[in-house]
Amino acid sequence: MQEKTEMTRKLIELAIASGRHYQSSQTGFLHYCHTHANELVHHTIPIYDNALFALALLRSRLVENIREAQNLLTRLLAFQTEEGNFPFYLHDYPWSNNFSLAVQLMTPFHWILKFFGHILGQELRTALETSIQKLVVYILQITEVKKFPSALSLRLAAGLIAFGRHLKNEKWQKTGELLLAEELKQMNPESWLNTQQIADILIALSLLKDDYQQDYWKDFIKFIAQTWQAKLAAYCGPCIHEHQSQFYPVLNLYDLYMGFLTGHLDIHTNQTSIEMLAGSLIYPIGELGTKLASEVSFCEGKYKNVNWMCLNQENWALSLIEKNVELEEKIQKTYTPFRFIWGEETSKPHSLVCQGGNAKRIEYKWQEPIVEIYFDLDIFKGNDYESSREVCFFLDIHPDVVIEVENQRTSVFELNQTVQIKLKDGKSLQMSFEILEGEGNFLGHIAQSNRSSQLKQADLKKLQVYDWKIFVRTLRRSANCKIKVKIELSLN
Repeated sequence: MQEKTEMTRKLIELAIASGRHYQSSQTGFLHYCHTHANELVHHTIPIYDNALFALALLRSRLVENIREAQNLLTRLLAFQTEEGNFPFYLHDYPWSNNFSLAVQLMTPFHWILKFFGHILGQELRTALETSIQKLVVYILQITEVKKFPSALSLRLAAGLIAFGRHLKNEKWQKTGELLLAEELKQMNPESWLNTQQIADILIALSLLKDDYQQDYWKDFIKFIAQTWQAKLAAYCGPCIHEHQSQFYPVLNLYDLYMGFLTGHLDIHTNQTSIEMLAGSLIYPIGELGTKLASEVSFCEGKYKNVNWMCLNQENWALSLIEKNVELEEKIQKTYTPFRFIWGEETSKPHSLVCQGGNAKRIEYKWQEPIVEIYFDLDIFKGNDYESSREVCFFLDIHPDVVIEVENQRTSVFELNQTVQIKLKDGKSLQMSFEILEGEGNFLGHIAQSNRSSQLKQADLKKLQVYDWKIFVRTLRRSANCKIKVKIELSLN
């Protein structure tokens, strides 16, 4: 209990510090633009982030912070539209059509009302309750014509139940319970292959108190336990929607929540970022943390009719997922058929990933310690810079990692030669590329280039590059061509 209290204190302190970083001394609001995250100066004022900041200030329980939160919350509530929603950015008022925002705001408003309603003052408490009434009415109207993603619907159902219980509104509670039952009946494990959606489900569980003990949550809890590498404090399941920020995976509420539940939060407490504000939402979920103990595990499943697997070991993890021509174009940059992460305890993970390229179909075979990946190449699109790089792997740049070809430092290799990635303590990964079907001329290269899932792409002025790129370049080839990549994990 004392450990959880200390981690909660760290989360709140970090959320406040991150909020202060983006807070304007002129307006008192947090200024941040989510679509231009790399800007040095932010002018827009996001409603949700400011609501999270108000909650964090209240959770600090410091008198001056409480007064600031009261003032901030009063000003935020003034921007609720007649329909009941809020604008995503304050300057958009009274235009508000971000339906997800309405659902997201339910959570900070609930925690504020439940735990701090008695210190808001009668006028502000009444204003918040009135705002919640309008918000819920708006959401219920929207749900009649719009279907939210499964995870967000679970968060909505939990919010309705929580508000119904606290404000003694049986209609809301009953509506939430019916929606929850419907969503649980249709729960699709494919939605779990997205850490942002896992975070929404964890928020729902926190609002539902001890509901996590029900049988229908068992598969979800088992999945998040098997796909969380606790020592590296990182998601290690199939990567479909995950982005990279510089050298490491993008931090979000999932990482904070899982770190909090499993007691490995310190790895994330050395930075201030807008994502840290979400830490103010985190409350314990009963004894769920004890069910998420790190252990060696293997799991597998399906995503849109293709196979995936995840092997979670003591200090490393491997995930593989196939690819077919039916996958959506919008996820091509983040779709990761191969991902290997490793590192020392409580260190951020290093990663070797396969992303991008020009394969219409990818399959894998795993026979420990060897992975074989088969790339069925699509129509050759030409000899330009990007199109000719048809099989690509990326490795974050780090002084402890050395890349060699046949024990020689070089930037060029041929098919069937062995590319060695030497790690610390004599451990290594060995890769080789072989043409199985078709014919052509190929040349392998090792160069510096950012992976396609990188959010902070190379700045032409600053030349910021965070990865080594190991790829096969096509000079010419037949229309039908298949390449096999063999990767041996020498980790003992």
